Amino acid sequence: MLPGMGYQVRVEPSGKTFEVVGGDSLLEAALRAGLPFAYGCSNGHCGQCRARLLAGRVETVRHHDFSFGEAGTLAGAILSCAVTAASDLVLEAGEAAGVEQIRPQSLSTRLHEVTAVDEALALVTLRTPRSQRFRFVAGQRARLSAPGLPPLELGIASCPCEEGVLRFDLPRVGDAALATALLEGRLRRFSTIGVDGPEGRFVLDTDDPRPLLLVAVDSGFAAIRSLVEHALALEQCPALFLWRVATRPPGLYLDNLCRTWGDALDDFDYRPHQLPGADAAAVAALADALAATLPEEPLATYVAGPVALAEPLAERLRELRGGRGALYLETAGCPG
Repeated sequence: MLPGMGYQVRVEPSGKTFEVVGGDSLLEAALRAGLPFAYGCSNGHCGQCRARLLAGRVETVRHHDFSFGEAGTLAGAILSCAVTAASDLVLEAGEAAGVEQIRPQSLSTRLHEVTAVDEALALVTLRTPRSQRFRFVAGQRARLSAPGLPPLELGIASCPCEEGVLRFDLPRVGDAALATALLEGRLRRFSTIGVDGPEGRFVLDTDDPRPLLLVAVDSGFAAIRSLVEHALALEQCPALFLWRVATRPPGLYLDNLCRTWGDALDDFDYRPHQLPGADAAAVAALADALAATLPEEPLATYVAGPVALAEPLAERLRELRGGRGALYLETAGCPG
């Protein structure tokens, strides 16, 4: 394999394809490409990511304890977390047909890092146990909990391909004691944080080839960030329009990340806007102005944010677009 090139993998029975580059395991490459492969620990212990090699050659990249037995080995059984492609492949592998097929999980994670953006928002990173991995689809959310504190539901900001890592954008909201404890440093590194879920159907329809309009209002940027990462991983990423609307501090945090996405894609239109103290009418007026910059063709539109602002914005977009294309709204997990 030449540097910078990869091997193509076709998955049966779905017929979907993905590319394996470098030493990535088949599981890592599939998740990075947005394919919802079945898996559990991702470390070669549980066997949930087992697949059958129908054509091609693989190489082992990770030791695994799981045993298929002689019959399984003769039938071409492999663990997708433990091998990489050594040629183009055809695999028979389990995939979730929809989010409803991802089983509920309850993990005990460790607090890895809390990075304060300002006094009202922090970026939180959790580490899952080596023997477990939290399975979700980009755009879903999870419930966080700590001993003695009520749980808090948040959109997952990370990509499913990030092994052992879960990221969240944590705003200071109302009486959310868990958010306050994290923002004020009362929960320190290696503290135990429970994670339950995943929840939600705010996920990309990868069978829809239409251009994407992704709209993030304030804390809705977490879910939208995960969707962008998913879209970037697709072999044929559609044209993408990203709107960010910030109505409160800290404003357009991670703005440089959004501009980096624009540098990585030819067909990417990023429109950041700050409307301090804006109400629903101001956000709807902004939608009127921005809608004039969109193409006439139908779009797949995803809007995420606190309900008081995201809901009227989505409704206004529906009116302006005349019902053309699909529209998805996420307000749960977007504190405001």
